Amino acid sequence: NYQQTTSGQDYIWKSGGTERMRIDSAGNLGLGTSTPTNSVNYNTLDIRGSSGGQIIAGRTSAVDYFMYTTSTSANIGGLNDVAFKAGTAGDMTTPNLYLKSGGNCGIGTSNPSAKIHIQENSDPTSSVSGLKLSSNASGSNKYLPAIEWAYGANGTPSFAKIEAIRGTGASGLILFSSADSAGTMNERMRIDSAGNVGIGLTNPATPLNVQGI
Repeated sequence: NYQQTTSGQDYIWKSGGTERMRIDSAGNLGLGTSTPTNSVNYNTLDIRGSSGGQIIAGRTSAVDYFMYTTSTSANIGGLNDVAFKAGTAGDMTTPNLYLKSGGNCGIGTSNPSAKIHIQENSDPTSSVSGLKLSSNASGSNKYLPAIEWAYGANGTPSFAKIEAIRGTGASGLILFSSADSAGTMNERMRIDSAGNVGIGLTNPATPLNVQGI
């Protein structure tokens, strides 16, 4: 049954004598709660349950999309692929981000062929930034986020990595490292800000400087 608390106030829907839905005086909709939470200047759909809230969309025979919460996580999923798009148009034929049901993630492509597949859909005639690792590091000799290769369920231990160092001013260095038989990571090669390559040493003085040669 339907009940209005006071003229101009909350609208309440009940079944079996228990409140099931409420639209409060600010225009927020609550399911499973009589006090839907909202942020300033935003209207809110607030769904609560003993184990969490859930939104489901699908066909008669299947749940195609779901979003639900638990006490430890927020979960979004779909029966098949999940596509995300940002922009002014609602057409989802060219999504910005595409999660395939097999686990591959495509950025700029709806048919990713790797765990992460980034595709540039224009025909650039100059350098295009496809992946950027950045840091708020200031000053010199500061390490930036690295790319690491690892094995094991938790991504440990690592056995190889590529990393960058901010040098003096706007200069930079690239370091290549690998682990020894004990699992200790050691730098094997670097390219310094002058373009010199050092193998087995950290201060190359020539375009190619190999320790022991």
